Amino acid sequence: MIKNKAIRKLIGRKKADKEKFITIITHNWKKKITCFALALLLFVYNLNKDWTINGKAFKVPLKINTDEMVVSAPFMPVVSFLVHGSGDNLRKLSENDFLAYVDTTYITTDGDYDFPVLLELSEEALSLDPLEIKVKPESVRLSLERRVSGFLNIEPLYGGTPAFGYEVTSVSIEPSQIEVSGPKSIVQNSKEIIAQTKTISIDGIKSSIEKKVHVNIPNAHLNAENTEVTVYIKVAPIKTSKTFDKIPVKLININPNLEISKQPEQISLTFEGNMADLENYKIQNNFVTADCSNIHEPGTYNLKLNVNSPKYFTESPSNPKTISVVFNVKQNEDENINGDF
Repeated sequence: MIKNKAIRKLIGRKKADKEKFITIITHNWKKKITCFALALLLFVYNLNKDWTINGKAFKVPLKINTDEMVVSAPFMPVVSFLVHGSGDNLRKLSENDFLAYVDTTYITTDGDYDFPVLLELSEEALSLDPLEIKVKPESVRLSLERRVSGFLNIEPLYGGTPAFGYEVTSVSIEPSQIEVSGPKSIVQNSKEIIAQTKTISIDGIKSSIEKKVHVNIPNAHLNAENTEVTVYIKVAPIKTSKTFDKIPVKLININPNLEISKQPEQISLTFEGNMADLENYKIQNNFVTADCSNIHEPGTYNLKLNVNSPKYFTESPSNPKTISVVFNVKQNEDENINGDF
C-alpha cells in the first residue's frame, strides 16, 4: 500500500515537471523562435565570413595553347575566378597577376574535347601566401581541327569625299591577297571570305595617295603573321564643260575714217576643262576681241574672234568663230576711233 502510494507520487511529480517544461518552452515562443533564427544566421555567417569578406573577383581572357591543331568553333573567351586571402594580400593583386589558359598541344586528331582551365600566377601573386582560388568554369569544351594555310582576297576600304572638282579614278592594293592559317574546314572555303583593310580617309584630297594599312581578318579562327598592305588611291580632276553667256566683243584697230553702224551682239562660249577651274573662273575684260585693222572700206564684214582664254581650257568646236559687223563712213571725226561693246 505504501509502495503504490510512493509510485503515484513519483508519477505525479514527473507529470508536473513535464507540464512545467512545456510551459517554459511555450512561454514567449515567438521571441524564442526569432532568437533561434538569428543565432542560426550568425553561425552560418561566421562559417562563411572569410569567403564573403576576404574574397576578390577577377575576369581574364582565356588563352588557348595550340600546336598542330586549332579551335574551329566559338568558345567562352573569358574566365572568372574568386581569390581568398587576407585583405592586405588581395589589395596587391590585379588581373595582370593571372594568366588563364588551356593546353591543347597534345591533341592530334580532329574532335571535341574537354580541357581543364589552368592558372599561371605572377611571382608577386605566388609570394602572397596563403591564397585560395576558385575558377569558373573549371573546364571548357573546344572543337579542334588540324591547322592548314590558305589565302584571302583583300578589299581596300576608303571613305570621305575628295576636294571639289576631284574624283577617285582607281584603287589598287599590294599585295592583293593575305596568307592565313586556321581550321581546315574554314580555310578550304577561303575563296568566299573577303578580308577588308581599315578605312582610309580621302576627305579633301587633291592628289593621289599611297597608304600603308592593316587588314582586318574577318574570322576569329583565322590568323595572319603579317597584316600590313599598301593601298594606292589615284585622284584626278573631274573633266567637264561650262558655257559662259553674254560675253561682250571688243572691236580693236578701227579705221579712223569708219564707224560701226550697230553694236555687235554679245556671244556665248563653251569651254572644256577641270571642273574646279571652270567653276572658279571669271570672264575678264577684253576676253573676246575682233581685229578691224584690215577693214578700209565701208560694208559688212565677218571678223575673226580672238578668245583670250586660259591655256588649260579647251574651246568647244561649236563656239562661234566670227562675228558680223557693218562699217559706215564716219560722219563725225571727233568721235572715238575705237569702240568697246
